[in-house]
Order: sequence, then C-alpha cells, then structure tokens
Amino acid sequence: MTRSIRTAVLSCAIAGAYVGVASHRASAQSAVRGRVTMADGATRASGVIVVANPADGIPAAVTRALTSQRGEYQIALPRAGRYQIQALRIGFRPTAGPIINVAAADTVVANIQLTDVAVSLTTVTVRGDDVCRTSPDSGALVARAWEEARKAIMASQLSTNEAPLVAEWIEYQRTFDPTGRIIRAQTVRTTRSPTTHAFKSAPAAMLAERGFVTLDSGETTFHAPDGDVLLSDSFAAMHCFQIVQPERGADTLIGVGFRPAVDVRDFHGIDGTFWLDKRTSELRWLDYRYLNLPAAADRAQPGGRVEFLHIGTGGWLIGRWHIRMPELVRTVVGQSTSGARTVRAPPGGSLRAIQVTGGEVARVARGETAVYELAGAALDVQFVERDRIATAAGGTVELLGTDYVARVGSGGRARLTPVLTGRYEARIRTALMDTLGVAPITREIEIVRGAARDTVRLASADELLRATCRDSAGAGTSLVRGSVRTPTGEAVPNAAVVVAWQGQFKIFVQGNSDRVSAVEETVGAFSDAAGKWRVCGVPREIPVVVRVKTDEGADQVRVRLQETESIRAVDLVPRPVTATIDIVLPKTNRALVELSVSNDAGAMLSGTTLEVELPGGGTRSFTTTASGLALIPDVAVGKLTVRARKIGYLPGQISATIAAGRNTVPIILSNMALPTLDTVRIIGDERKRNDRLDEFDTRRLNGSATRSIARDEIVKRNPVDTWQMMTNISSVRVARQAGLVIARSTRVENARLLSDKPCYLRAMVDGVLLPEDADLEGGGKATNLANLPRPEEIHGIEIFAGPASIPVQYGGGGSNKWCGLIAVWTR
Repeated sequence: MTRSIRTAVLSCAIAGAYVGVASHRASAQSAVRGRVTMADGATRASGVIVVANPADGIPAAVTRALTSQRGEYQIALPRAGRYQIQALRIGFRPTAGPIINVAAADTVVANIQLTDVAVSLTTVTVRGDDVCRTSPDSGALVARAWEEARKAIMASQLSTNEAPLVAEWIEYQRTFDPTGRIIRAQTVRTTRSPTTHAFKSAPAAMLAERGFVTLDSGETTFHAPDGDVLLSDSFAAMHCFQIVQPERGADTLIGVGFRPAVDVRDFHGIDGTFWLDKRTSELRWLDYRYLNLPAAADRAQPGGRVEFLHIGTGGWLIGRWHIRMPELVRTVVGQSTSGARTVRAPPGGSLRAIQVTGGEVARVARGETAVYELAGAALDVQFVERDRIATAAGGTVELLGTDYVARVGSGGRARLTPVLTGRYEARIRTALMDTLGVAPITREIEIVRGAARDTVRLASADELLRATCRDSAGAGTSLVRGSVRTPTGEAVPNAAVVVAWQGQFKIFVQGNSDRVSAVEETVGAFSDAAGKWRVCGVPREIPVVVRVKTDEGADQVRVRLQETESIRAVDLVPRPVTATIDIVLPKTNRALVELSVSNDAGAMLSGTTLEVELPGGGTRSFTTTASGLALIPDVAVGKLTVRARKIGYLPGQISATIAAGRNTVPIILSNMALPTLDTVRIIGDERKRNDRLDEFDTRRLNGSATRSIARDEIVKRNPVDTWQMMTNISSVRVARQAGLVIARSTRVENARLLSDKPCYLRAMVDGVLLPEDADLEGGGKATNLANLPRPEEIHGIEIFAGPASIPVQYGGGGSNKWCGLIAVWTR
C-alpha cells in the first residue's frame, strides 16, 4: 500500500512571489503616515519596517508597514488611541519614533529619522546553551541574531502603498528515485501574480496543536512554515533557540538554530536553522527538517528550505523554496510454515520515491520596469558528427520525466534554457536514429547555476548499420531506408517495399558462345505508421531497384550503392499507373505476398507466429509486426499454406492461391473458431473474392468438415459416380430410394433432434444449392446425388453431417433445419 502525500501549503495555496499585504486606509479608520529618512535627514529610506505599538495599556494588534522607494509609509490602525512608532532596519538597532495620539477616523503624520547604530553579529560567539525564550533579558546574543532574522521575515510579509510588485514564479513538482539523485518525473508551471505570499501555511495555532506533519483519511500532509508561523508567539514559545556554527568555508554566516522545547514522541514538529550574513545581518535562508518520522522516511531527508532575496528597491521576498517529502510503500515480509502464513510489515514501510515541490522567482517588476531577473541555468549539448551520413539533423535532447526538450540548431548544438537545477537522465537522439529504430543515447547530466555543457559523439554510419541490421549486416551490404508518401505528402503506412537486384551470376557455354545466367534476389519491408521503412542486406556496387505497390499506385527508383556507402535514403511516392507485372516484380512467375492477421473484430494482431509452406517446397517462419503484418517478397506461384498461432486464439491452417504479382493473404483468428481467410483479397495485383478452392483447402487442413475428400483420393478410388465416394462415411447413409440416390444423416437421426421422419442431407456445387426432389415415401425431401458432377470434374468434396458444422456463409447454424450438407467443388 502506498502512502498518499498531500502538501496543502504547496498544492492549493501557492500564491506567487513578492510577499506582504498592502495597507490601504479604509473609510472612517484611524491611521498614521509619514516619511522615513536616513541619519542625514535628507536621504529617503526605502524598505524600512515601521511599527505602531499600542502605548496606552489597552490591548490591540501590532500593525506594520514597509516604506516605499520615496521613504513613505501609511499604517491603518486597529482603533483610536496612543501609539509608539518604531522603525526597524535590518543590520541596525531599532529607531524609536514619536509617541502619537490618534483620534477616531483621524490620520496623524509621524516622520522618523533613522539612527546609524549598526547591529554587529561578527562578535557573537557560538555557545551550546539553549535559549527557550527570546526576550532581551535572556540570551541576548541569540535574541540579537533572532531579531535580525525576524526583520527580514517581517519585511517579506509586507508591501508598500505604491504600485504592487508583480512576480513571475517557476513552480515545480519533482519525483526523485529513492537515492534522491535522479529526477524521474517533473511538472513545471509558471505563475504571475501581485500577491505577497510565496506560499501559505496552515494557521500557527493548528500547527502548534497537531504538528507540521498530519495524517487524515490516509493522506499525509507536510506543512512548511510561512512568515506568519515563524513570527507567531506560539512558534517562539514552543522552540528553543541557540547560535549555530557554520560549516567550514562559510565563515561569513551565523546561524540561529531552533528545536522543539519539549520532545513529544508522536508529535511531528520541525527543527532547523536561520542563516544570516555576519557583516550585513541580512537573512539568507532557512533550513528545516521534520521530526519523529519513520526510519524509512528519514532516509529521504524530509524537510525544506526557504531562501530570502533582497531586491534593489529595498524590499524583501522569498526568492526560492522547496519542500522534500518521502513516498513510502508498505512491504510485507511473509513466511509459510505448516500451512500458516506469518506476515510482518516493516514499521513505516520502505522508501519508494522522494517528492520535492517548490518554486523560485524568475522576475519581479513594478509596472513595466523589472527590478529583479533570475540568471537561470542552461544546458548546452554539442553533437559531434563522424561522417556525412550519420548527421545531427533532427536531433533532440530530452530530460526524462520533464517537458524539457531542445532541438539541434546550427553548428550541431542544442540548448535548453531556462532549466531548473538538478541531476537529470537525458535522452539524446537524431532523426536517423529514430528512422533506424536505434536506441537513443542516455546519460546522467548535472545542471547547476550558469551553463552546463556536454558533448555527444554520434555513432558512425557503419556503427548504425551494424546496430540496426545485426546478423544481416554482412560484408559488402548496406541498409536502404526511406519513406512512402502520397503526392500530397501524406504518410502511407503498411506499404510493402521491395528491393530487387540480379545476383548469383553463372557463366555457361551454349553452342559456340558463353552465356550468363542470373537469379533475381529480393528483400522487403513494410512502412510504419509514419510511412518510414528500412531494408537490410542490400549489396553495394550492384544496380538495385526499389519498388512499392499500393492500392493507390506504384513507384520505383533505381540506385547503385557505392563501396563505402553504408546507408542510402530512398523516398517513394506511389502514383496511379497502368498495372504491369514489371512494376511489382520483373519475373512473371514470382509473387509478392503480404500476410496480415486480425481477430474477428477487425483488430490487427501483432506477435502472431506464422509457419509458411511455400509453393514448390520449403518452410519459412514469421512473426507479425505491431501492425499485424508479415512480408514474403519473392515467392513462386501456386498454393501457399500458413499455420497461425497466437496465445488466446485457436491455432489452425489456411490455404491460399498465389498468382504472379502482389498478393494479400488476410487471416482472421478467433478464440472460438479456426482460422479463416477474409472473403476479399488481392490475387496477382487484382482485387478479387477469395478463391473458392482456397476455402475448401483451408477447411480440409483444419478438419472443419465431418469428412473432406481431396482430389488425390478421388483419383485413387476412381469411382464411376461421385456419390460412391460417400458410401463409407460412418455418419452418412447413402441409399437408393424411389429411383433416387439420397443421403441420410445417421448422427442427427440417432440424436432424434428433429422428428421421427427421415433426415436427408442437402447438396451444393460450387456454393450453389441443388434443388430437392418431390416428397419421398415416409415424408421429407432429398437431393438426388446422381445429379452431382462427374468424378473427373471434381476438386474436392466436403460432408457436414449436422447443421451446427455447416459454414455460416452457406446457411449453416445450430438452429438450421437442414440435416447436413454435401459441398462439391469442381476443378
């Protein structure tokens, strides 16, 4: 069972970019406004937090605002009263402003001149003591660093009274393999919004009660802490804080670590570290992790990061964030002993994948002016060609599991930008590789900030030949490929393409001169759904003819492959022509056979095994393609027998007459009936109804009739009359009655399926029923078998001793009133 993961903070509450809520003066509401300047009294101070604290002892919410680029602010107050105005500037000690009295619906002006007393974090030393409260009288060192972090968080939650900053966000959801190294799936979307929160968490009070990882109805929700949570009283009350030493090489940073004040085993809280710049006191990022999860989940390093960005206008925003979550699957370990099964599920299951959801701001603008643009990562892939045939034309680079795809441009280079950083599995291919069915090149690629570069060395034409043709890539042979398209450029699928040449030359003496004989050799293939085809084993330095014949027309191209030419492209465009044998096969005694296999619902069947007995002897085996097709390009004319097998269908045989030219053999398989031939097919370049004798031979091969009598048996017995061939069939009684020769079905009479009256078989010659004679003594009608054709005229005889065995096309069926059928087929 897979544990479902839902991230409420990440799925439905992702809001966009620049953070904070604009303070707009409501009608009839008290307010304070003013201007903040630097210590010189003239320079306007932007991005400063101005706070209005109640100073009259009456409880009221603390309200804040952020100064604009002109240093101006305005705060809507919760009520009339007395307030202490204070300015907070990151990296400096707070500046106390005036104490003001504000009447109802009144607006008071309070200007502030900042002090220049910097906060120094470089002198803060790392101590192991925890501080579980952050008031100035306890843990002053921790409180000083924590206060600077709070200022940045607070600034990222506020906006000015100017035109809002609009941010463009790249938001993504990724699935990593259990090692966390390779991105297996990724979806990316972009959003553009003036909203002031990068994401929205659950209320701080709810998280304090239920934890940051909650389970509801089988869904596990991982909550990330947003600014409101981090600034809440409940967060400060529940956590202990301490100064954390940075890793080696990060000496310019100082960390404020936090952890739960009380460790409750089943409570999924968080711990983490705020990292600040020692010199500027600016908050850089927050790292956090989820606590008290199963051991399997801990291997995913569940947690997240929130990075803060200080933009040129003096404002702050969350520039990048992500949350990392384990995807667990419950595995069962079982052992059977004496019929009993012991089942044990490992606690928490096993780690199947790691889900990462996050986003980063790509651009921030006020109106039409950009105030920030992300310098995104890029991937450049250089294709290196080794010859003029196996080129990079049509090449693509795809990062698996994502929608990142780049096409090769000029100079054989493909560029992906912008692209999210991470380790991907890349798939690299060219148009030629796709046409030949060669597997794409795959490799891991690490993309970091800036431009990642990679070089791909393409296979040579000889290497592609060997990879495509394998055993048929003999010495001195090449691969010919191409497409079949209509004159209007549309792909022609399932077209039979044949490549023919003269081979096996022999010199013999005839009279007083030497003569040369040759045998035409052929290879062939079907075009795929895109009209593409390829043929292996084509000789070099010999003229060859590439031909195609379809229902719409034909085309042929004569080529000669050079000694060093491994691959040649030939495109064919069938056009209406006067059908001649030469346009298909130059020899009048040879045929092109296209086998197709479908089920009785018309769906083509791939993977069907066909064993073909060729006219003149010899057997060849084929397996149908994805389109249910198989091709035999060079076949002698005559009778062809096919044995068809596929799992889920009844196996059997069919017989087909093959004429010179193009022949189709459409085989129909069923899970309830033996294989049959479709009624219409192409025989010798002409569309005809299926040969009547082919149907007889197919039923004879499959034993469909009660008894089948072939021509050779008739010749062997040499009867005077045809009806004499039926006198030794156990289920049929042939007798003379009233001057007629009649046949009765003993099988039906014995079963007493009809009545007590005699049951006479009907007779048919070449699909046409013979008339029945007048009523016989005892009731019933019968066909006089003395009227059947002479034995020397007959190709075969079929006896169907009951109505259920009669082929449907001849009026058979289990409910038919006939007692049976004698089918005679003339030569």
